[in-house]
Formats: sequence, C-alpha cells, structure tokens
Amino acid sequence: RIDSLLTDRVSFTNNLYSSYLTGFFRDKLRDLSAVLLHAHFGMVGYKLAKIRGELKVPLVVTFYGNDISYCLKNAKWVKRYAEMFKVGDRFIVLCKEAKERLIAQKCPEEKIKLWNIGLDLENYPYRMRRPSNTVKFLTVARFVEAKGYPVLLKAFFALLKDHVDISLTLVGFGPLKKYILGLIDELKLEKNVTLI
Repeated sequence: RIDSLLTDRVSFTNNLYSSYLTGFFRDKLRDLSAVLLHAHFGMVGYKLAKIRGELKVPLVVTFYGNDISYCLKNAKWVKRYAEMFKVGDRFIVLCKEAKERLIAQKCPEEKIKLWNIGLDLENYPYRMRRPSNTVKFLTVARFVEAKGYPVLLKAFFALLKDHVDISLTLVGFGPLKKYILGLIDELKLEKNVTLI
C-alpha cells in the first residue's frame, strides 16, 4: 500500500513538473516570437512536441546518443517518440545506424535527415609519417564519467611500465577536468599525458 502511494505521489509530482515545464516553454517561446523549435536530444523534442501545434511553428529534433540508443529500448520512450514522430517536421541523425533505428520505430523516412558532421578530409591532405619510436595515443571526448577516463588512465599507467616511449593526449572539456588532472598527478603521468 505504501509503495502504491509513493508511486502515485511520484507520478503526480512528475506530471505537475512536466505541466509546469511545458507552460514555461510555451510562454517563453511566445515572448520570443519563435519561428522554429530545434530540440537537442529526443527527450526534449518530445516535450516540445506538446506545444508545437499551439505555436504553429516547425519542430526539428536532433538525436545524439542516449536518446537514440537507451530510449529506443524503453517502452515509455518508444511510445512518447511515436507521438513526437507524428507532429515533428524533421529529425536529424548523425549516422546511418541512427537513421535505421528511427525507421524501425516507424518514424517516416522522409522526415529523417542524415547529417554527417565528420571532417572534410580534402582539407587535410595525407602526409607521410616521420619515423618515431614514440607511440602516440589520442582520445577526444567530454570529461564526464561515461567516457571512462579513470579506466583509460589506469590502463595507460599499466602500459607505461613496459613501454616507456608512449604518450597520451586527452582532448575535451567537462566537469571531471580537475579529477582527471588529479589522477594524472597521482599516477605521475605528467611527462606522458597531455590534456588539451
């Protein structure tokens, strides 16, 4: 009985918050005389889909990661996305695999735009490598828990025991920057690891 009361209370709180958020978006977008809604991530797109018709402006949703993977395995989000696909005008994905996932969820293919934001390789002509004994590793990712920097740094530390001519460059930004710098210091990797 307590479980059902708690569930009802959480559900009520979530619905109240969702209603408040929708009203906030609606009011702000009207004040700004918005001519287009562009939602970054499918979950936000779903929230904006509720007011898209009221504002009578197109809705574009760009998918990036969790919203095109985890959410498509969650029945609640699959149902929500189905509603969003009906009213949304364009759905942007960053790879063919993501496009196929949306099609499998019954998103109209004509509404999906594949936007390959990779590098234009013609701007970077091939150059012969100069011989070097140093093996260089590079990672480019946000400094967040999901990217696994502690595992990477500990693995690099273990590799360094047998291979002195290696280097690692970390390119990124995020809330774990201080933690990563601390781990580099703790493992005494300053000479071999560069953070950009």
